[in-house]
Formats: sequence, C-alpha cells, structure tokens
Amino acid sequence: YGGQAAAMEFFHKPASKLTAREAALIAAVLPNPRRWSPSHPDAYINRKASRIVYFMSRSGYGLDE
Repeated sequence: YGGQAAAMEFFHKPASKLTAREAALIAAVLPNPRRWSPSHPDAYINRKASRIVYFMSRSGYGLDE
C-alpha cells in the first residue's frame, strides 16, 4: 500500500483528509497491515498510534486535533 491507497481502503477518504489519529493508525499497523487493521484497532495498535501522535506533536507538526 501507499499512503493514498491505505487511506482509501481503511478510512474511505483521501490521505489529505485524514486526521492525525487516522494517519497514526495507518503507521501503527506497519509492517503488517494484513494482521492488524487501522480501522478496527486492538489495544496494542491504539497504544502505538497514541505514541505516534504524541511524537508528531512533540516534533513540531501542527496537529489540528
């Protein structure tokens, strides 16, 4: 998957319209998006996504959320 394909597959919208949390969920399932789903995350993926959002905010990315 590319980012655009993953956004359309899992969230039914273009990558440019993803929230920071949705983008983090896609990143969190890597390297195995066949085992985990960003649209139906388990506790492990939710924790990973939360860490990703945290580090995104700490690195200076302007998050709209």
